[in-house]
Amino acid sequence: EAYYFGKFDDSSATNGQLNVNTYGLRGSLEPVENLTIGAEGALQNGRHTDTLNAQGMSIKAYAYDLYGKYKFTDVQWTPTLGVEWLSLSGEKNGSTTSTWNGWDVMYRGKFDTAIRDFQNVYYATAARATAALGQDTGVSNQNSLLITGSIVPTEDVTVQGTYGHFWLNENLDAATRGALKSGTEVGDELDLLLTYDYTEDVSFGLLTGWFFPGKIFPSGQDDVATDVVGTMKVVF
Repeated sequence: EAYYFGKFDDSSATNGQLNVNTYGLRGSLEPVENLTIGAEGALQNGRHTDTLNAQGMSIKAYAYDLYGKYKFTDVQWTPTLGVEWLSLSGEKNGSTTSTWNGWDVMYRGKFDTAIRDFQNVYYATAARATAALGQDTGVSNQNSLLITGSIVPTEDVTVQGTYGHFWLNENLDAATRGALKSGTEVGDELDLLLTYDYTEDVSFGLLTGWFFPGKIFPSGQDDVATDVVGTMKVVF
């Protein structure tokens, strides 16, 4: 499947324009029964103007995603096991005057983790305020290695787990990383999701996530982050 997404932000703010074109290709196959493998790749170009660079920068970014998943249909509790590698290009020099290589999140269709995917985008850490174009967020300049699994111990209960290891594509320079330390090790995350199907139309969920900061977080700002979310879903 081939696709194109365009984002054209003609902001009235001074030096706030952002125009991004994304060209992508993705596909999947089932080489043997119960095994699914897939890949996706995308390129971005366009123009980025900000307060540091009024004349604008040419955008040249990339992303790719490789994954596989196996379902053990003949095993008790029907476990599944998956592995995924997602890489998003980055820009190490935030004050560059020519080319911006950081991936723009555009309209991301899925989020793999409860904490890291939203870090410094929708909420800030002590080391950094929120900034969607920031090169230490979970949506740009990052490699993600994800291991996922699930079991169905009863007909109405599903348990899912995700382990993620994250590292930067580009080691940020001093002017770009702010209070963060030099390096590329972002950290690790463990998420557990319990889903109970009360009826065909009503289900309950309990999600718990732990993010373990890596070496780029300075002392005093490297506590383990925890997220607990309870949900109820009703289908009408």
